[in-house]
Amino acid sequence: MSDYNILLILHEASGGRLRMRDLADRMIFSTSRLSYQIDAMARKGWLCREPAPEDRRGNYAVLTEAGREAFAAAARVHADSVQRHFIDAIAPDDGKALRHIMIRLAEHLDA
Repeated sequence: MSDYNILLILHEASGGRLRMRDLADRMIFSTSRLSYQIDAMARKGWLCREPAPEDRRGNYAVLTEAGREAFAAAARVHADSVQRHFIDAIAPDDGKALRHIMIRLAEHLDA
């Protein structure tokens, strides 16, 4: 699941790249935990690290073509799982009620 989340975040990021510290914030990971995860994914060829020219201490995590392919395959499995385990289990009216509840909760938490 951590791999999928990182692939998703990088897929959505401009140019498929994000500063490691920004990625850690989005994942709610410690820097050392993220570094370990990124190294493991780099060994799979799904991403690479690039130095940040604006900050010699910083790095970018960059999605590779193999990472894009891995994400596309995982996204199909993920979508099928969400459909099977959640969407298929509720009626259309249930979905409308759930949407309303989630909007109210989001507004409450934003306040």
